[in-house]
Amino acid sequence: YYNSERSIIMNNNTIPEMLSAKEVSEILKIGYVKTLDLMKYGKIPSIKLGNTYRTSREVLTNWINDGLKQ
Repeated sequence: YYNSERSIIMNNNTIPEMLSAKEVSEILKIGYVKTLDLMKYGKIPSIKLGNTYRTSREVLTNWINDGLKQ
């Protein structure tokens, strides 16, 4: 089940909700292909699951905040 932070609770462990490249592109308001390239080449921290790249909302937020600090 989900908690208030939209994280999955499994066996008393919290697993963050994973965002797809499409969801990330909508959040960042940039193209899907550009987002996929950023995730594929490690500019946006992500993991590859099958044929898709995923990142958590927390990791994406931290990545944006780090970029704003530069």
